[in-house]
Amino acid sequence: FWASDTRGLIAGKSNAELIAAGSYTDDASGIIDVSERTLAGYVRGDFETGRLSGNAGLRVMHTWQSSVGVSPDLYGITLQPDAGGITRVPNAAPISVSNEYTDFLPSLNLKFEANDNLTLRFGASRTMARPNLGDISPTTTANGISRIITQKNPYLAPFRANNLDLTAEYYFAKGAMVGVSAFYKDIKSLIRNETTTETYPVQVIYANGETQIADMSFT
Repeated sequence: FWASDTRGLIAGKSNAELIAAGSYTDDASGIIDVSERTLAGYVRGDFETGRLSGNAGLRVMHTWQSSVGVSPDLYGITLQPDAGGITRVPNAAPISVSNEYTDFLPSLNLKFEANDNLTLRFGASRTMARPNLGDISPTTTANGISRIITQKNPYLAPFRANNLDLTAEYYFAKGAMVGVSAFYKDIKSLIRNETTTETYPVQVIYANGETQIADMSFT
């Protein structure tokens, strides 16, 4: 197979050239630094009695997360109305966050051969999927001019769902089958974006040197 030498490609480029390419940054607010460690255990048992067969199992998963990012002091924002409304947000300071959680994921699968032509299947399980690494980065970015603050959540729980599946298969000829299936999914935790308006105290600095604190809304 042909393979590209990515490290060789960027070795001869400066940071300025890489940044100009638009796909590389040395700005701490644009870097995602998240690590995950997992420990899993499994147990499963198979059974068969007459026309009924299947298996039951349990998966136990523990996840450790650590993430590093930056967050500005949102209580140190300044506004200069006499200088064209310049709004400044303090430089972001580094922060680190740790999180861990455990999931118990049971499953059951049954197969019942009603007769030589009809097979019924039933499945029940609990499943999980971890959030995207970019969503659990603790970095907070703030734009003072547009008054927009974007904050990720390093304590996000994973997607979790309880699932039921039922299938009927009818084999009416050799190599031919007609089937129908139904499923039910109960999503217990759903990750989504949320937009709110919050008020922060802003230090207003006038051209004559006078200052005052004003409450301003940010999205």
